[in-house]
Amino acid sequence: MPFSPGKLPVEFMKKLLKICNSSVSMNEVVVGPQLGQDFAAIDMGDSYLISKTNPVTFASDEIGYYAVTLNANDVATSGAIPKWFSSTILLPEKKTDEAFCLQIFQDIAHECQKWGISIIGGHTEVTFGLDRPIIAGNMLGMVKKSSLVTTKGAQPGDVLMITKGIAIEGTAIIAREKEMALQQKGIQQRIIDEGKKFLHNPGISIVQDALLLHKKFPITAMHGPTEGGFAMGVAEMIGNSQCGVTIEFEQLPILPCTQILCNAFDLDPLRTIASGALLFTIDPKYQSEVIAFMAKNHIQTTSIGVVTKNKGEYLVKKGEDEPFPLCFSTQDEITKIF
Repeated sequence: MPFSPGKLPVEFMKKLLKICNSSVSMNEVVVGPQLGQDFAAIDMGDSYLISKTNPVTFASDEIGYYAVTLNANDVATSGAIPKWFSSTILLPEKKTDEAFCLQIFQDIAHECQKWGISIIGGHTEVTFGLDRPIIAGNMLGMVKKSSLVTTKGAQPGDVLMITKGIAIEGTAIIAREKEMALQQKGIQQRIIDEGKKFLHNPGISIVQDALLLHKKFPITAMHGPTEGGFAMGVAEMIGNSQCGVTIEFEQLPILPCTQILCNAFDLDPLRTIASGALLFTIDPKYQSEVIAFMAKNHIQTTSIGVVTKNKGEYLVKKGEDEPFPLCFSTQDEITKIF
């Protein structure tokens, strides 16, 4: 049976990763292919070279911005500063002209200039059978060995925190790609316009979030949730740390616009593509200081749960009711609208 759109099933991915890891030299590869890990880390002597490859497949509007931002996000979750970018750009036949190409390249260049990232190469072609552009980007960065953060470091008793909000990228995609359908469903134009702005405000970039936190606090684990949304991101990070978690549902920062647009297509915000949020864990003694520090830098940060020693137990507590299992899937809710 053919696979559904989105990430491949977890158990099948494990088989593929065994094939990948059979070629890995662990003398040089410190962080290699694995589920739920945002990047690879290669030993370069005094520092680690951080590498990330990420495609943009759902969005078409401002796709160049997406490509740079999503790859920079994952490099930054290691504590590294994104430095070098390359991309493979596949363009749809019958829809590609000079203006279309120029816009994509200008968007890529503008975002790279913003973060001091150098464009180091890539490949561009018009590809048979596509109905929308696809960009697969690769971002590189460097981090000191003593400063590396992965998804494996969360400890029982740590507080689980999140920046900005849930399903920020999903909100932007729904508003930008499905405006006419939203209008037909009776969604007010002001809500649609607000959702469109989510791409930049609160924004899908977490580079500043990650680098600010990494520089000032002893973060134990960091992860940028993407496909599969917040829920999949939690399962990936907490699972890689060999722990469990209990999440306080009432603390989850689901913005009103997100809830309205997700409801319009019967999507679960917790399982909708989630770039724009940074998940991280830290000793609870830093919790208040983290919230205050990030607020001074205009980044909302919320404590949403506690890491437990119950490996593989991801629970959600809602009011006085008994906690229930967090529902997560590799198939992102956003695929329902395409």
